[in-house]
Amino acid sequence: MSPMLVVGVLTLIAVLVVGVLVLVVGSNDAGDIDGGAAEASPTVATEPPVVTEAPEVTAPTTAPPSEPVAEGPTVDELASAVVQIQLLRNGTAVCTGSGTIVEPDGTILTNSHVISPAPPCEYDRIGVATIDIPELPPQLLFEADVLVDDPVLDLAVVRIVRRLNGGDVVSNFPTVEIGDSDDLGLGDNLRVIGFPGVGGETVTFTQGTISGFVAQPGIGERSWLKTDTVISGGNSGGLAADDTGRLVGIPTIVGTGEGRFADCRFVEDTNGDGRLDSDDGCVPVGGFINGIRPVNVALALIDDARGATPITPGTPSVPTTTPNDTPTTPATGVIAANPRFSLQTADGFPDPEVFAVPDGSAQVCLTWDYRGFAPGGAFEIQWKIDGVVDVSSITSGTNQGAVDGAFFGCIANPDGLAAGLYEATWLVDGELVFAHGIFVGGSRSVHAIGLQNNTAADICAVQWSPLGASTGGLPRNVTPVRPGESFSIQLAGGVYATRVIDCDGNVIFDERSGTEFSGDLTLTLPV
Repeated sequence: MSPMLVVGVLTLIAVLVVGVLVLVVGSNDAGDIDGGAAEASPTVATEPPVVTEAPEVTAPTTAPPSEPVAEGPTVDELASAVVQIQLLRNGTAVCTGSGTIVEPDGTILTNSHVISPAPPCEYDRIGVATIDIPELPPQLLFEADVLVDDPVLDLAVVRIVRRLNGGDVVSNFPTVEIGDSDDLGLGDNLRVIGFPGVGGETVTFTQGTISGFVAQPGIGERSWLKTDTVISGGNSGGLAADDTGRLVGIPTIVGTGEGRFADCRFVEDTNGDGRLDSDDGCVPVGGFINGIRPVNVALALIDDARGATPITPGTPSVPTTTPNDTPTTPATGVIAANPRFSLQTADGFPDPEVFAVPDGSAQVCLTWDYRGFAPGGAFEIQWKIDGVVDVSSITSGTNQGAVDGAFFGCIANPDGLAAGLYEATWLVDGELVFAHGIFVGGSRSVHAIGLQNNTAADICAVQWSPLGASTGGLPRNVTPVRPGESFSIQLAGGVYATRVIDCDGNVIFDERSGTEFSGDLTLTLPV
């Protein structure tokens, strides 16, 4: 099973991953950060549903979902534009998610992770199932191509291109009007429609309110809508609508923000394996806050899709490059420092920081600070394992916001990461900024490694990189260590190269052959 990558952009007070993300197992929703989804079975094909005009409403109503909503379409009409995306392998659905038709030609907005081919969701075709009658399961009628895929935003655009039986596609699909997510305020109502695994085989409606907003550098001040609306595995990529029935968000993650759900119960065998366990979709119980991508974040992607040609599933829409294996001058004006590894992220920050990755861990993340990354600049993140780039980990994007802030990237494998030296690599505008490594596996103990400054200069940064890494790694900034003073940090057992930098940016100690750290140790710099 190939590892998967989650990547995000953060501020010092911001969020997530979703990076983010963060990655969790499930349906796709098995790359899904929100849990598992039901394995779908194809049904007899019928013609796609046609939207009818909503009946005139003469007074406000709090009627059930199937009745009209004031000044907008009925929930049934909204549901007719929500599809189930089925990743098909040899004609069988291996993972599912949701999507919303936003143009009559069958253009569908969904999540990147919904159409990701990461294990166990490797597929050969993307099936699209539509609904005619809400009480009945969706009918698998169509096949779609990927037009735009942005793993950083966790958004993608696909388009229905053919019938599964080979017939022609008529461009008269029901659509949902796109709203303005910037108009949303605290307490505003949200309605979510999709195909969660815990909802059985039919379309599912839930509703709640806007609980807050979360900023994310590179994306914007409203990078996430926090909501108490129930979102479960399979809802990803579906519809979040306002009171007027306009699309204002894309359900993406479960348990984002400061208030995660208090409990999550596995009550149905959503993956059809005959067992109730953590591989199934769960129902949040008690307090929970879920995350929805605002639709305004997706507008540029929808526009890009209008003239796009299909791409290979899982390929980022921004071209990728391969870094050199030797250190290079960082991209002009971009500075990165202060690496923090973690096994997961909490609102995008390391939680907690780790110095070695234990055997059997399913994920490792690196967070780092950066300065001088110009808005619009292109970036790429990829991971190396023992010096070899893991192709499935490559992701790209552009900086749409902050000049200064923090990034994080994660590599994950639900079956456990293979032991080895892992390096997260960051390129900006095609230039290598850094590659920074950590040992995974091997049951390494952690030691206190000190440094005694017997030089005549103040020390402001130190680089300790595992021997065999492709570069010296990221510097860790320290409070200026005056001559005669010392400091220490924690490092996992292993052999490391050491580089010490003074407060003017000069390298005053550079030991490349490596020092073995097998216990607590203090290095004394020569006078």
